[in-house]
Amino acid sequence: MSIDETIYIGKAIELISLERNFPEIIIGSGVTAFQLVPKDELNSIEYFKLDGIKVNSNGGTLISGQSQRIDLINSIFENCTAMNIDSPNEDMNIYISHNEFNKGKINVNMGSHSGTINLYNNNFSKDGIQYNSITLENIDIYANNNTFTKTGFIIQGSNPVNAEVTNNIFDGNLGRILIRVEGQNMKFNNNKIIKGKSTETYYEGTKNIDFTQNWWGDGNGPEETELYGSGKGYIDFSNWALFQDFSRYRNEPYTIQDIEAAIENLNQAINDINFLYDLDNNNQIEFLDLIWLIRNIE
Repeated sequence: MSIDETIYIGKAIELISLERNFPEIIIGSGVTAFQLVPKDELNSIEYFKLDGIKVNSNGGTLISGQSQRIDLINSIFENCTAMNIDSPNEDMNIYISHNEFNKGKINVNMGSHSGTINLYNNNFSKDGIQYNSITLENIDIYANNNTFTKTGFIIQGSNPVNAEVTNNIFDGNLGRILIRVEGQNMKFNNNKIIKGKSTETYYEGTKNIDFTQNWWGDGNGPEETELYGSGKGYIDFSNWALFQDFSRYRNEPYTIQDIEAAIENLNQAINDINFLYDLDNNNQIEFLDLIWLIRNIE
């Protein structure tokens, strides 16, 4: 199915495929495929749902306008903007889950209205020079178990928003987390934020923002060159994960059970960073580290 002109939609609609080969919507360059336009303030669009569809374009947009609820699930988006929502006249709830994005964009600005966006189990992949981008403005954010490869993850707006960003992977060169709004109500926890060239976390707020308990690529935590801030706020990256399976965090005391396990496995894992943390920073796991642990057990 090819769409070269905008289709205006004034009521609830579902585009669902029962096939396994993902029927395709091809959107013309610069074209918005579906413009969601309620008939009037008393007749808002209840929902828009896309399920099991492949959307391809060269700069086109799938959805614009407004609806009480938007669901994008089990679909593939290539070279297109999945949605471009700008200052709707009503509150909105957006659910985006189990999708594949390649060179894809999501733009949502709720303006003066409230809304939530839920990002679950999506894969934002990237080939070539261009990268994915997600720009969220004046909307509460809940993101869990996504993989953001070479993706710009941007949060901005005129008012603080709530954000819970957990159990995600941020990976790849050109990938950035940019926060241009106060972050005291945001939590970025238990994410894998993998180090890479041009990868950065940038924060412009004046309040502290919670980036604790994340894995930064190794047990030493983030490097100074990975964290930036133009405001007076502090990116709290303390208590980072020592291992990528999140089995231990930086500020947790070692226990007797840890020592017993260390002794049992010492001969096999003497230099294995996945087993013990190199407490004396000599790039080896050795008996001196065990002594250090015993002396500092609380």
